[in-house]
Amino acid sequence: MKAYNIIVITSMLTSMLASCERIPAFSKQTVTDWRVESTEAVLQTIAMESANQPARGQALVALTIINRARIRHTTPEIEALRPFQYSAWNRGGKWAKAWLWSYWGYKARKQAILAYSSGLAMASKPKFQGIRHYHTKAVHPGWARGQTPCLVIGDHKFYKDIL
Repeated sequence: MKAYNIIVITSMLTSMLASCERIPAFSKQTVTDWRVESTEAVLQTIAMESANQPARGQALVALTIINRARIRHTTPEIEALRPFQYSAWNRGGKWAKAWLWSYWGYKARKQAILAYSSGLAMASKPKFQGIRHYHTKAVHPGWARGQTPCLVIGDHKFYKDIL
């Protein structure tokens, strides 16, 4: 992701935060549109993966999306929705749909915007480059076997340079 893109995204997030309005609850008519494209998908991913974590942990989850986009030369939107990368979207999105229906609103969205903005600020610092993977303390994925987390924040362990 080029510096220009980060500036554009930061500007857009600042604008979104300034005009953050109450998001209507999902209705039965909109439930099929729960997996939206664009920045909203990134914000929803950040919220679903880390809403119960401290602010720094939420920013680090956002950072994993940003760093994956950077290394793969894609966009954060593509990475947030990449199959089997963020567990909230797994299993056909059934869990995501239920979470969004129950919790996605003004507070969750504002929190996600702040986390995304903080993640973008972290992305330029060498100490945070390469952080692309994490998992909760409750699980032990195969890819983490033999790896040492570089950070543990809240219930998440974060890893650098996992291929």
